[in-house]
Amino acid sequence: MIFGKTPILPTVQLDTVEGTLDDLVLLTMHFVEASFQLSFLLQYKTEQAAITQFMSLLNRLELERYNKLLPLLLADNSSKFSTPQAIEQLNQCSYPFYCDAGKPYQKGSCENTHTLIRHCIPKSTPLQLYTQDDINLITNYINNYTRTKLGNKSALDVFTFLYENGIPKLLYIKPIAPSNIILTPELINKQSYLLIFILFNFKNDK
Repeated sequence: MIFGKTPILPTVQLDTVEGTLDDLVLLTMHFVEASFQLSFLLQYKTEQAAITQFMSLLNRLELERYNKLLPLLLADNSSKFSTPQAIEQLNQCSYPFYCDAGKPYQKGSCENTHTLIRHCIPKSTPLQLYTQDDINLITNYINNYTRTKLGNKSALDVFTFLYENGIPKLLYIKPIAPSNIILTPELINKQSYLLIFILFNFKNDK
């Protein structure tokens, strides 16, 4: 399906954040109404890797919650999301739509949150340095960051208002005091590991 008019159903925008020097990628799910985001570290840039993550999320949330949270998915028409039949069959009552070619602004909301991810993971940093636990921590801090457009509330505040209180816990998201929010590379300091990683790959390339 190609995205045209703004849908009435709550929309979850799908996108990816790529690293360097490796094949790992972050699959991001952006819940537009709440500016709430989930991020998953995929070992491969393939549709099957993305579908496996959807299956894991379905098992964690169970079908009723899953369909309530993800009724409509909006993605780029890329190799990771290019088989709507497979995703529709997996998602039961969720339906994937795709942006028109050359119109990335149709899912621009997720790009704003990607900027916050880049505050913690600079573009020059390989994703191989991170674990899913690291990504969960970064996502947790981003979802607790208060924003003017949300009335000085956090994405977690709005998401909890819209959905069940227990859902964030299932997604490994918990409240953090605003004064404790850190959105810099120091949140998960990988600089020493980055130097080792670069030196190791430099030696292997010789």
